[in-house]
Amino acid sequence: MPWTCSACGASASDDRAACPACGAQKTAWTAVVNRTRTMRVSRRSFSLRAGLDPASRPVGDPAHADPETAPATAAPALDRDHVEHLRACGHAPAPADLLYVAVTPAGAPRLDVVVEPLFAGRPGEEVPVPTTLPPGLPRDATLLVPLLLVRGDGDPIAPDAFPGLAVVETGEDGEPGHAPALEVEAVGKPRQEVALVARDLEPFPFSD
Repeated sequence: MPWTCSACGASASDDRAACPACGAQKTAWTAVVNRTRTMRVSRRSFSLRAGLDPASRPVGDPAHADPETAPATAAPALDRDHVEHLRACGHAPAPADLLYVAVTPAGAPRLDVVVEPLFAGRPGEEVPVPTTLPPGLPRDATLLVPLLLVRGDGDPIAPDAFPGLAVVETGEDGEPGHAPALEVEAVGKPRQEVALVARDLEPFPFSD
């Protein structure tokens, strides 16, 4: 794309750094498709994602390491008894039963993921989610932070019950037995809210 010299008004081809008439330097450049592939602009951001795989597998199964996801329209809240049974059997929740925070740190030193259930009958409580940035992470990389949301009465699920999963207690007295919604914040960006829905699960085949 030709450019016009601001000094003398002469035209020059886009790949020339100086005006051919007066020698004045070009002051702006045009980004052209297929000629700027080395230029990457990554913005710090996060989004809420839903897992698609409905299969529960043993803890540590590599199939859960890189799950397929889609934009989350709601977040599943799992019954406490089901979560305890999964733990006792050595199984992890299915990706479809988790909420994922997809974070693009873009050079941020920390992810700073915070979750707050929005209870109907009492104030919410912020839950910091411990996260570690892998060394040498590319600037445009996106990390998935999985959240296990637990509903119903009973003792809290141990934070380390499922390695790699952040456990968030959403249980509340009365129907539906969990907070109606929750908010998520990450990398200093504005909070995003998502509705919670109780997950009705089929009997699992690994029951004793």
